[in-house]
Amino acid sequence: MAKTFYTAMRSEGIDLEDDDAVDAWMEAFNAGSASRRFAVLEHLLPGQPELVRADFIARDGKVAALAPGRASLDSRILLPASARQPDVLPVFKPVALPSRAEAVAAASGSFLMQQVLQVARWIGQGRKVTKGGLPTPADVRQLTSLMGLDLGPIGGTKISQLHHVPALEELFWMALQVELIEVRTGGLVAGRRLNEWNTNRGISDGSESPARPEPSPTEVWSLWDDLFTLVERGRSVPGHARATGGALSQRLASWIETCLPEIMVTLYRCAGGEELERDVMTLTSVLVENTYGTMLDPAEPELAMAHATFAAVICGQLVRLVEHGVLELHGPGVAAIDTSSIGGATGHHLRAVLMAVTPEVFVRLTPLGRWAMNDVLVQEGALAPG
Repeated sequence: MAKTFYTAMRSEGIDLEDDDAVDAWMEAFNAGSASRRFAVLEHLLPGQPELVRADFIARDGKVAALAPGRASLDSRILLPASARQPDVLPVFKPVALPSRAEAVAAASGSFLMQQVLQVARWIGQGRKVTKGGLPTPADVRQLTSLMGLDLGPIGGTKISQLHHVPALEELFWMALQVELIEVRTGGLVAGRRLNEWNTNRGISDGSESPARPEPSPTEVWSLWDDLFTLVERGRSVPGHARATGGALSQRLASWIETCLPEIMVTLYRCAGGEELERDVMTLTSVLVENTYGTMLDPAEPELAMAHATFAAVICGQLVRLVEHGVLELHGPGVAAIDTSSIGGATGHHLRAVLMAVTPEVFVRLTPLGRWAMNDVLVQEGALAPG
């Protein structure tokens, strides 16, 4: 996309080293006619039709698309935090934060972190892999059962691939990405981080391991924070692994990477009293509208399915953040989505689907979530006093 815009600017005689000239060109483009936008974006639209309604900013060889209706951003936001000027940094109202000790104590209770560790410990004992470097069908089925994620046959056939169990797929890729496990020539083994992790709690296949001391607060926080980064940025499963899900899966993954950080910043502003809370159904509806706009006839089944799928996937990630201790649910509608008695993958996915269609279910940052988001924003160069 960046090449498309910079080629168009160069063809019109714009000095690409002149930031003011580039900004002016982009402002004119954003305000231009539909035919003008189509002429530049034509070859991109078949794969990304939502670009026809987006606004754009450009700086230093980079281009970003903004959701329709979103307030314009200064193009310097595309620069590394260290290269931005203070007058363009985001500013947030003060938010009540816990102490670091309180945040670490809360992080140690993360259900998601314990699940990832359980998967890593089982795999880390040494497992064979397929030609694609993934767990074998037999191991997928065994681990699915051990983790309580068995949903029964998929499409009438026996589970044989990792992506047949989305909840397990997420846990596996998170464990791999944070180096709890790794792929070697001989198969899957414990990674650097699992070998350093000083605890023996979790599931096993019956083998015993010697008692070890508890992990240090630094180890707890480091692992918790790395997992939070993956979920908050919509990267629990890396992009190349989404290929097995087809074009829709890849497109959804791309939108999630854009929308989740936006949701988290909105919730941080709510915590500071800058914005009013909106229930999850309203929040996801707004995101869906901004994503799809009016590109398709609302009566078309394809659009309705895409809306429902997108909202459910967003809610699935919100449930993950609840499981990680970042978010908590509240509001009159919470009782209607209580799936605690079901458990496993069934409970997780049912809750996500119900969240997308149940009014008056709200999410808010926990004290741990406020701490984590404050850390993210400060590292990105924002002014976010605690």
